[in-house]
Amino acid sequence: NPKTGEEIPITARRVVTFRPGQKLKARVDNYAGSK
Repeated sequence: NPKTGEEIPITARRVVTFRPGQKLKARVDNYAGSK
Protein backbone atom coordinates (compact mmCIF):
# COMPACT_ATOMS: atom_id res chain seq x y z
CA ASN A 1 0.00 0.00 0.00
CA PRO A 2 1.72 3.21 -1.16
CA LYS A 3 -0.39 5.39 1.14
CA THR A 4 0.41 3.62 4.40
CA GLY A 5 3.72 2.11 3.36
CA GLU A 6 2.39 -1.29 4.43
CA GLU A 7 2.86 -4.34 2.30
CA ILE A 8 -0.48 -6.08 2.07
CA PRO A 9 -0.96 -9.15 -0.11
CA ILE A 10 -4.22 -8.62 -1.97
CA THR A 11 -5.87 -10.15 -5.00
CA ALA A 12 -6.40 -8.21 -8.21
CA ARG A 13 -10.10 -8.36 -7.45
CA ARG A 14 -9.54 -6.48 -4.21
CA VAL A 15 -7.62 -3.70 -5.93
CA VAL A 16 -10.71 -2.81 -7.95
CA THR A 17 -12.64 -2.16 -4.75
CA PHE A 18 -10.23 0.64 -3.89
CA ARG A 19 -11.53 2.72 -6.81
CA PRO A 20 -15.02 3.38 -5.35
CA GLY A 21 -13.28 3.31 -1.98
CA GLN A 22 -11.72 6.66 -2.80
CA LYS A 23 -15.17 8.18 -3.18
CA LEU A 24 -16.24 6.49 0.03
CA LYS A 25 -13.22 7.90 1.84
CA ALA A 26 -14.10 11.37 0.62
CA ARG A 27 -17.59 10.90 2.04
CA VAL A 28 -16.17 9.73 5.35
CA ASP A 29 -13.78 12.69 5.49
CA ASN A 30 -16.66 15.03 4.71
CA TYR A 31 -18.79 13.43 7.41
CA ALA A 32 -15.98 13.57 9.97
CA GLY A 33 -15.31 17.21 9.10
CA SER A 34 -18.94 18.20 9.70
CA LYS A 35 -18.87 16.95 13.31
